[in-house]
Amino acid sequence: MIVIVTFNPALDISGEVARIIPDEKSYVENQSEAPGGNGINAGIIAARLGSPVTLTGFLGGPNGEVIKSLLKNEKLRLGFVPIEGATRLNVTVSNRSSHKQTRLSFSGPVIQSGEKELLQKKLAKLGPKNLVVFGGSLPKRL
Repeated sequence: MIVIVTFNPALDISGEVARIIPDEKSYVENQSEAPGGNGINAGIIAARLGSPVTLTGFLGGPNGEVIKSLLKNEKLRLGFVPIEGATRLNVTVSNRSSHKQTRLSFSGPVIQSGEKELLQKKLAKLGPKNLVVFGGSLPKRL
């Protein structure tokens, strides 16, 4: 079993605009949402290649619920620790007129000591036949 620990996953939202004009409203088309973060991405790829994968780490708030829902379509076991804070958000807007992207990546939640302890207990229970991969950025206080 591959166990991937993703401490600071993200809900990736992307879309396109005709062009961006500073101080003007731009209407976004072709919006999409996807679970994101390096750990989640690695887990999805490993599972699609046929490896048994468990994803763990921290998820919270509405963004965390959307990520869990989106991951149901993948062949993954989910073992995330629920947190009080909200899972971070990444926004990518593609500008069709310039063929450039604007990418915004939010820092993510503050992890409380009790939440950290729950993840440590989960990891301590893993047997020796697991490959553990740590991926992605770290949230505050970790």
